[in-house]
Parts: sequence; structure tokens; C-alpha cells
Amino acid sequence: MAGHPVKKTITVKTSDPNHPELKLTFTGQVKPVAELSDSIARLTGNTGQTISKTITIRPVPENPFNIKTVKAENSHDFRFELVTKKEPGAGITHYLTVYNCKQQKGWYTGKIIIKTDSDVSPVLEIRVMGFIRGE
Repeated sequence: MAGHPVKKTITVKTSDPNHPELKLTFTGQVKPVAELSDSIARLTGNTGQTISKTITIRPVPENPFNIKTVKAENSHDFRFELVTKKEPGAGITHYLTVYNCKQQKGWYTGKIIIKTDSDVSPVLEIRVMGFIRGE
């Protein structure tokens, strides 16, 4: 699986009076640690409406993992459910569904923290952003 290209430049200060600064440029491909259908659960709708978003989480072959725990921060306005299935030809797929619980209009934010058994990606985070409009 090819990653997306990244180019970063850093400046190094030296004690050499002829070269007080050096610029080093690093380029490469960054491979994803998992395939996520989205990294943000946006929950937008009207009061009284059922609002949910399902995010698909699929480990990549280079980083197989199992999910150990899932918890939410600032979760009084939403709840979540995680379902894991073995998909033919795709391996393990996790479906994280986030549900709005806010009954009044307004904004809210939160985060879902997913702990895995992977050394490469021990923690995955899904941001939750809700905007509930009046009727």
C-alpha cells in the first residue's frame, strides 16, 4: 500500500562560523496505520431527529491489530457502539457507530479513544463534532 508523499525541512544551528545554519530536507512516503472511512464523526441534524455516523476501521496488512478498549471523552452528548466482523477477502473490519444524544440545539465536541494491541498504533482517535439545530 503506497502512502502519501511528505516533505519536511528542518533548520540546524551549528557552531561553524562559515555555516551557522544548515537546512535538511526529508522526503518519503507515510503509510497509514489503518484504513479509516473517516477520522471525524460529524453528527448534524435537527432536535428530535435520529442522528448517527458509522466509521469503518480496517487494519492494514502491514499493521494487523485487535481493539482492546474503546472509551469516550466529553461523551454526555453522544454514545457509541463497536461491532467487529470478519469480512470475506478483507479480514477483520471494525464498525464504530456514533449516536447523537443531545436533545437541545447547539454545538458539542468530544473524542473516542481506541486502544489496540499494536506497537505501531497503540491508540487511534476519532473526533466527534455535533451540531444540533432547532426544529
